[in-house]
Amino acid sequence: MMRTQWDLGLTCYKDFLGTNFSPDADLLQEMGKNVAGNLQAFMADPLGVGCVLLTSDNQIVLLKRSGECAEAPLLYDVPGGHPEPGEISGDALNASLFTPEAIVTEIFSSILREVRDEVNLPLHSLSAPLLLGVALNKHSHNRPSSEYLVRTELSGSEVTTLYNTGSQSEASESTQVHLVSHDQLMNMQQTNFWQDLAPSAKGCFLLYQDFVKRSCCTQC
Repeated sequence: MMRTQWDLGLTCYKDFLGTNFSPDADLLQEMGKNVAGNLQAFMADPLGVGCVLLTSDNQIVLLKRSGECAEAPLLYDVPGGHPEPGEISGDALNASLFTPEAIVTEIFSSILREVRDEVNLPLHSLSAPLLLGVALNKHSHNRPSSEYLVRTELSGSEVTTLYNTGSQSEASESTQVHLVSHDQLMNMQQTNFWQDLAPSAKGCFLLYQDFVKRSCCTQC
């Protein structure tokens, strides 16, 4: 079994806007390289989460982002967001509660909550997340995002029906659900639709394609 080690700390959306998403982000990276030998030394780099959401009839769920979104407006994206430190310790952010076990649990739980809150799928319909890897978003100056495979026992049409009720808590973040077949995903770079994907979706799809290819090689 492969093991990974992540060095994490606390940050916030304000810090993200002032660093990774700042007009001066290139300058901050240059300073990081010169001062600390690390491009990301002065960046907030909040960890994101995203997933390939695979339905029972082998379709992948995408959401078209609202024009009101600051990042990747009007592009198609995978369900995702970020872990919430407050889920571990509440508003007080008690550092003693941030054990490695609690942090790992929150990271893996957060992607399931994002699927629930964005797509309107009940948690009991979702599988445990399988970590695919970590993607670095060049459009937000190497912001990292952990990407997963999550399966749902629901079909594509059932997912669409639940999404279209509009009762999900983060309904305002997207305007429509879009389904693509598994074969389409595996050849997405060769289609015009690739240009309509958010950078985060591209990173997630590339990791998934690599996972599928490695899985096939292992079985051969």
